Parts: sequence; structure tokens; C-alpha cells
Amino acid sequence: MSRPLEVYAQFTDDVRANRPVVCERSSCGVVLAPGDQNRHLVRNQNPNLPDRVVCSACYNWILGKPDTLVRGDISEQAAVVRRQALDAKRKDATPLQRQVTAVSPNYSMPPPPPPASMLPHVNVPSSWGAPGHQSTSSTTYFQPNGYSAAHASYGAERQAWASRAYHHDPAESIGLILQILHEVPGKLKGTLVLNLSEGKEVPAKITPAGLRGLIIQVMGPRLAEVTNGYPFPLAQMPLREVVRWIDLGQEDQNSPWFYNRYMGKPNYKQKDKTMVYKRPKVSIAIALVIPAPQWEAYIDWDESQNSVIARTTRSSSSFSIQASVPDSLRSQALGAADWENGNNPDVTDRESNSSEDEESRPRTPPQSRKRGPPAYVSPDRSRLAKVLAVGGQPDVTAGATPLGSEQVEFYAIEPPSLHELLDPELQHLSRFTCTPDEASQGFLAIQSNLSIGCGTFKTAHRGWITLHHLRDAGLGTTKNELVVVKRTFRELSNKSGGQTVYTRYSSPEEHKIILKEANNLYWAISIMGFSYSYIYSFDTLDHQDCPPIPDLRFVQAGVAIYYETPAKNSSKASIRKTYLLEEYIETNSDSEFVKFVHNGSAVPLLDADDAWRWIADFLCFTQHIQYWKSGEMVFLSDLQGSDILLTDPQIMTSPKIAEGADLFADGNVGSVFEQFPDQHVCNQYCAWFKLPEL
Repeated sequence: MSRPLEVYAQFTDDVRANRPVVCERSSCGVVLAPGDQNRHLVRNQNPNLPDRVVCSACYNWILGKPDTLVRGDISEQAAVVRRQALDAKRKDATPLQRQVTAVSPNYSMPPPPPPASMLPHVNVPSSWGAPGHQSTSSTTYFQPNGYSAAHASYGAERQAWASRAYHHDPAESIGLILQILHEVPGKLKGTLVLNLSEGKEVPAKITPAGLRGLIIQVMGPRLAEVTNGYPFPLAQMPLREVVRWIDLGQEDQNSPWFYNRYMGKPNYKQKDKTMVYKRPKVSIAIALVIPAPQWEAYIDWDESQNSVIARTTRSSSSFSIQASVPDSLRSQALGAADWENGNNPDVTDRESNSSEDEESRPRTPPQSRKRGPPAYVSPDRSRLAKVLAVGGQPDVTAGATPLGSEQVEFYAIEPPSLHELLDPELQHLSRFTCTPDEASQGFLAIQSNLSIGCGTFKTAHRGWITLHHLRDAGLGTTKNELVVVKRTFRELSNKSGGQTVYTRYSSPEEHKIILKEANNLYWAISIMGFSYSYIYSFDTLDHQDCPPIPDLRFVQAGVAIYYETPAKNSSKASIRKTYLLEEYIETNSDSEFVKFVHNGSAVPLLDADDAWRWIADFLCFTQHIQYWKSGEMVFLSDLQGSDILLTDPQIMTSPKIAEGADLFADGNVGSVFEQFPDQHVCNQYCAWFKLPEL
């Protein structure tokens, strides 16, 4: 009788029980009784991890996965092989006798060559002043007995393997993001200079001195290119780790900066005290920071350079930049030696200018200023002919995309912190409202003919918002800002045709639903901010065993209201449309927009081997924080988005505080909230931050 087949699949964690258990596939949850025929045991392909018990449906799903192995029991065959091997060893226990036999050469030993004197002959006076005589007779080398030609490479091979032994382990590396920042007065951290950022893979044992040399080598030429060769003293600039804003110049320059920080146990559950290097999952930003005085000096120098180029161009027939800029202008640049000595030659240069030039000179950022004419280069004639043929014809399709432009009132969703929401004196901030004193006027253009998504009750289109007075933060800080425009819809049954019809809500109903969605996002931003404040209150975040903390936030958003033109006999305009505007989430493919946790369960939706499973585990960990710290009253669910931005959350509240009221949105289901303690499975984040069991 053949033995039953065994199924081997990939799992990362497991909890076994000899009692009625829940199907151990994360997205199932069916209860299986002991002895149930629908209860199947699935072996783990990793022998170091335990097996799992799943239901019949999940068992069939696992069989269909491409990485699942199905094979018979080979324990009996392995025992036979071991027995035969032991028998063979007993029969022939005599060790093999080996000897080295010299290979007989196929040549005879020739007579030794005659001796050749390397010094002048004593009986020949003419040779006394000449250099020593070199023998022209050829020397014959003979191959020793018992060796082959390969032995001649022994020395080189030994040297190669010896040098390779001292190389660093390729796995002991770290990802860096090299940047150039400049200080901004009144701002804690610097601002990126013209997007000067470059990723780099370096050995984990790199020192602060090595980091400075690396960033000067990689980013120095790029900085010189975008600043027209301005001589920044890179060797004297502060070198900082951007996130923690640590000045590496104050640290030991010859000790590894990252290596000891990321030494830890192979697994935080193991009792073995052996420490190994654990590469961080997130690249670390290292930046050279240009001090504010040096950056201001560069701006002044750049403006004066543009002024000289413009004057020289108007008075000369040449269009060459190199001919327009004299060498004396370049000597006006502030060098490294001047800053070391505390001198600023730019002050003298500014004093020499007239007061009229100083007042009329614009103070604009360098990236927005106009440059002189480009250097002269003859055009490619074949390419010019093709471009003329194409560019000489009008493009009648350009701008043909229908954009509905509407004048709207915009209300930004900017919630306070959770503690401010609980302040009795700030009770007016407890929910999102559209108050007239916070309205911003502007125009909203919507690409209505092309939908970028459709959910259960909302549609999403691409749009552009432009406010008359640009805001300082959030949406509306720039002109024609790209946004996602969301509106609600509902399904209606067509009684005559029996088909489902999709239609918009009435204006009052739509306004109410959008405000409810905005209030959802309003509270979600505050609750998520509270979760991060709890996490960052720990002083163990820099420990090498601490799990990586993703930098997540909800999208910036607001409500836009379009009013209908009032009738001639009425002075009051009524609301016609209400939109929910959200920050556009840039993705290269649909796979980059992920739903991490559903509002119907408290477990990750992603498989254990998914690349973004760690983010789903982190979000489940934040649910644990919110449920625990709120006194089992509230947590966030239906979490979805990218690895940076989240959208469309759901506030889950206890039925005890609702008292029959419809709180937040329709996804706030009381029965699901009450199942949270049973469904939540603590992960590595819960263990590291020592959250209590539910």
C-alpha cells in the first residue's frame, strides 16, 4: 500500500495546537475540530520552521501554488541507503594505499655549460674600464621529477587566495543615499540642492573619514556642474547623517560608523549570544551640508555672474559663454582658504557695486534664474530636417482632452494632534467642518473622460487644483497641483430591464457622504500621528535588533465645493457638487498600490513571502497600539496605499460608545471591532515594543 503524499510549502511563522484550531492560512479563519476530515497538515519547506494545519479549501489553494512541492515519504528509502553505506564500510575497512610516482623524463642530462666570467679579464687591460661581460650562452632549466607544469602557478595562486581571504564579506555592505544640502535659517535640517542625490553600496565597515572622501568623490563633480564650478570648500563642510542629524566630523574618524550599530543576533528569539552583522533594510542618507553664509555667498556670486554675462553678450557679437566671462570674474569666487581665514571677499565685491544695482538685483533661488545663451554647437542637419518636418505641422490633438474647469471653495483637512482633539477648550476641533473663514477660492480642472479607479461607492479621476492665494502647506501650495478627485455614486436596479444602473447622489446626500469621508481621514491622521509618537518615545530605535520602522503617512487632502449659479430672483447659491481631493500617489504599476489590512479582519492581507509583508505587519502593530492605548475603544483599519502614502482609512470604534449612532462611515462594523482581540496575532513589532497580549 503506497504511503500518502506530503505537501511542502513556504511559511515563515506558525502556532500549533492539539485542539480545535483556526485554519493557519492568514486570509482564511475557518475553525477546524480535531479529527475533522477537512483538516490537512502541510509540511514546511524550511526544516527549521514548524508545519501548519489548513482546511480543505486552503489545502487545494496551496497545491495550486507554483512553489509547492508534492512528494512521497522517502524516509524508508533513506534508511536503506544508510544501511548499504554502512555495510560497504565494514567490508572494506582497509585504507587506500596511495604513492607518488615520479614521471621519468624523456630527455638526457646535457653537460653543464662552460663557466662565464661576469668580470673584466685580468690579462686584457682594455677591458678593465668596461662593464662586466655578460654570458651569451643560453641557460637550460630542467623540470624536477614528480612535478607538473601546474606547480609553477603555485605562488600566484597562493597570493590570490590569500588576498581574497582579507576582502570584506559581500553581504556585509550597507546602502547609502549621498546628498548635498544647504542650511536654511530657521529650519532644523537642510534643504536638498537641486535634487543632488545618489544611491551607493559601500562596505559596512566604512569610517566617517571614508564617508567624507566618498561623498566628495561622487557628489563633488555634480555639485560643480550645477553651480558653474563655484569652489565650495567640501573638505571643511559638516558631514551629517540626515535622519538623526549627527555631525560625523565630531566622531572618531577611523572607527566604523555603521558596523557596530547593526550587529545583533541572527534571530531575536534565539538564545545564542553570537552576534552577526544585520544589514538595514532602508538606505541611510548621508549629506554634506553647505553652511548658510556660504550658500548666500554663492547666490550673490551667481547673480553677479549672470549680470556680467548679460552685459558682455549685449556688447559682443559672439554667443560663446566662455568668451563672455573673463578669468578675473572667476577669481571673485569665494575659495576654501578665505573661509578658513575668516575672510569673505564677496563683501568687497558687493561694496564695489552701486546702490542702484543692489536694489534692482533680484533675490531669487539659483535654480529659477535664467542663464546666458548656450555655447555654440552646429546642429545635426539630418536630425534638424526630421524635426522641422514634424514641428512645422500643428498638432490638432494637443489640448483636446476634455477638462471641466469649475470655480470651487477649498477646505483643507488639517487635523490637530490627538491630545488637542481631546482638549475640552478645543471642542470645536473634534470633527472636520467647512467653516467659511477657512475657505480658499480657486479653480479645479477635472479629466472626467478617463477614470483612474472605481471603488465600492467612489469614483476617482485625475484633476488639477489652483488656488488664488497659494497655501503654505498641504494641498494648494503650487499652481496646477495634480490631485485625485473623488465623488460618490450608488447602484440602482432598473425594474424594467433588470440591470444595475449607477447614478450620482443628490447634492445634499453627496455633500453629507463626502464630509463623512473627510472626517474619517481627519481622525485617521491624528490617530496615526499618536501611534508614531508612541513608537518614537522609545530610546531603542537605534538598536541593531529593532525592526525597521516605515515612514508612513496619510495623503494630504481637502474638500472642494462647487456652487450653482443663483437664480435671478435669489441671492443665495446652493451646493451643486462636493469633491474629496487627495494627494496623488505616484506608482509605476498597479502592484505598487496595495491593500495591507482589510476592515473585515485584523490580519495582514499579504502572504508571508510578499516583499511588502513587513509593512502590513507594522500596520497591524499600530492597530495593537491604538486598541490598547485607547482603552479598547478605537483603531484604524482598511489600510491601503504605497510604501509611503496611505489613503481611504476606516475608523473602527467600540459599539459601547456608539449608543446606536452611525459613527464615522459604513465600514465601522461593531461585530468586527469586537473580534479584534481574537483575530490579532502579535508579530515582531509587538514583541520588540513589549505590547501586552490582548
